[in-house]
Amino acid sequence: MTNKDKDRYEKLIGVYVKQRRNKLGLTQAEFGEKVDLSEKAVGRIERAERSPLGYTLYKIHKNTGISIDQLFQDIQKSSDSEED
Repeated sequence: MTNKDKDRYEKLIGVYVKQRRNKLGLTQAEFGEKVDLSEKAVGRIERAERSPLGYTLYKIHKNTGISIDQLFQDIQKSSDSEED
């Protein structure tokens, strides 16, 4: 994986988390409280400054219902469309 691929992956995760958080009607602070992250950490994920690790992704799924499977499917679709 190149740095460009890593940057794109992190950006797509951030966009997805932000969209899902907004759809749930949660602020960054409220979302962070649900998934045991600080508001700053949520912001860093959404701005692609930090990539959530496996356990964080699990907590996001378990505490908000955000589907990790759907997250990766959406990332794959987005990556595929960028390559066209």
